[in-house]
Amino acid sequence: MEVIMPNRVNDIADEVKFYRRELHQNPQTRYEEEYASRYIQEKLSEWGVSFEAGIAVTGVVATIEGQRNDSGKRIGLRADIDALDICECSGQPWTSQNEGKMHACGHDGHTAIMLGVAKYLSETRDFDGVVHLIFQPAEEGGRGAFRMIEEGLFERFPCDMVFGLHNWPALPKGKLGMCVGPIMAGVDEFHLKVKGKGGHAAMPHDARDPIVAASALVQGLQTIVSRNVDPAQTSVISLTNFHGGTGAFNIIPSEVKLSGTVRTLSSEVQQFIKDRFTAMCLSIGDAYNVAIEVEEYIHINGPTVNSKDGIELAIEAGIKAV
Repeated sequence: MEVIMPNRVNDIADEVKFYRRELHQNPQTRYEEEYASRYIQEKLSEWGVSFEAGIAVTGVVATIEGQRNDSGKRIGLRADIDALDICECSGQPWTSQNEGKMHACGHDGHTAIMLGVAKYLSETRDFDGVVHLIFQPAEEGGRGAFRMIEEGLFERFPCDMVFGLHNWPALPKGKLGMCVGPIMAGVDEFHLKVKGKGGHAAMPHDARDPIVAASALVQGLQTIVSRNVDPAQTSVISLTNFHGGTGAFNIIPSEVKLSGTVRTLSSEVQQFIKDRFTAMCLSIGDAYNVAIEVEEYIHINGPTVNSKDGIELAIEAGIKAV
């Protein structure tokens, strides 16, 4: 007779909170997540869950089989394990112990949740099929998912579907948000150099001011979204770093560096923005008599697009869980 185990999610909530705080205190960034990887492996071993480590350097994949496997179904559950290069000033008892590193995007929570899932599923195994738990490194700009796939993730651990989540503090406790179609934006990263001619601030006619040109570029790039992209196609260009100047108040520098990100919910729009971006750098450079170099325009990933059948399953599971 099949034994149906009770829902124990609430019973292990405090334990999962403890995992999260342990991970939060020990953040590491792309492909250096040794603490998180080791912590995951220790917990999985404690619960008797089989796993393979060292996939994409610090990645771990655990496998749990259900009480039965009549369906032959195989699903993946995925959590990212890396932190960000940010100094933490929260003052919490569980604040980061690694200077300049912080779990500011909540991946400590994602990993803790997945560990709770591993514990729960390993105890109950109340499902039909196989579950692969994918602990992914280097989500923050390191293309860790791609590297795991390149190293044979789905050949070694075949999945019919893969499910993941992202914390969203604005949602009320106990609420889940999901939709069919695009849910997380595609990401590009760019680095620019504006090269002019330095000079004295009292004689700007003898210089070619890169600060003025860079300021025009910041304004001009915003018109790509506001005037070139269909308003129904959500996208954003954000310039997040503007570095220039010698520190002297009366000197025009010869160079300014800019960097930022592009986010889109359509691969076609992602490519369109890249093309317009490059054209605008050239035209503004000509207009201000400076050289604007696109040093790097890095395609990190395309949009995350949810399938209808996957979301229907997630809704059903979400209702049962919360």
